Amino acid sequence: MIFTRSIFMILLISCLGCRAQKSVVCETPLFFDNDFASIRENVSHDSLAQALYSSIGQTTRDFSDFTKDNDFNKINLKLMRGITQQLLQHAFLYRVKQDTSNLTEATAFLEAACKLPHWNPKHFLDLAETTFGVCVALHWLDDSVDARLRTKVENTLQTHAFDTFLKFTSAPRGKFWTRGQNNWTVVCNSALYVASVLQPNLNRSSEVKRIAYENLQKGLKLYAPDGLWAEGPMYWSYATNYAAFAIAAEQWKTLGTPGLLGMAGLSKTIPTFLSLVGPSG
Repeated sequence: MIFTRSIFMILLISCLGCRAQKSVVCETPLFFDNDFASIRENVSHDSLAQALYSSIGQTTRDFSDFTKDNDFNKINLKLMRGITQQLLQHAFLYRVKQDTSNLTEATAFLEAACKLPHWNPKHFLDLAETTFGVCVALHWLDDSVDARLRTKVENTLQTHAFDTFLKFTSAPRGKFWTRGQNNWTVVCNSALYVASVLQPNLNRSSEVKRIAYENLQKGLKLYAPDGLWAEGPMYWSYATNYAAFAIAAEQWKTLGTPGLLGMAGLSKTIPTFLSLVGPSG
């Protein structure tokens, strides 16, 4: 789960940077509306933030180096996770360091995602993670992305993500990841919900938001009644990361306490997870 671990580290640095502040923005570190100054300051003097920041830097690769080890003709989860991980890390580092080389690399990964003929909808996790990564990176980069590329990214999100999601969810009974059976329901629908919050002007975005939210609620019922996750701690981590992303998106959008946070079992899930993991990890 390298992709979600990287995002978790970014979020943790963000939370550390905002822990002494009380604004709505700092309570939702995934969605910044202003400068990353608080994070830059924290990285300069907090040892944990420094270690996490260093770890992100060590796993960040240039696009030219990335292409040497990846076949762009084989669109699968490994490739899509690699693109989105590098895209998000470069976008984050650019906002923290303000180094234009990171912007150049983030732009290259954005272009690469747009050039792909699809985001592997048959294995919808690939599409979901890519949609999440592209939307969050685009939000972080903000007006640093030129109008041409922004339009290209938005058009790709429309065709590869939103239109595909609505096509799949309108099918009889939908796909299995719409019915609350396992971690896929939380991951796939959280990703599309976050995307709809960040891209409200795309065609039928409000419909994507509504359907993803309804499906996500089905997935979150799997935490009830005691917070236990039937698939074990690894998939608990995967699902709960994305549940946290959706909760942050709802809080950012409504400027208040998100309804998702009140789902039965969520308030008990951290102690339950800790009870499942032994000293070896």
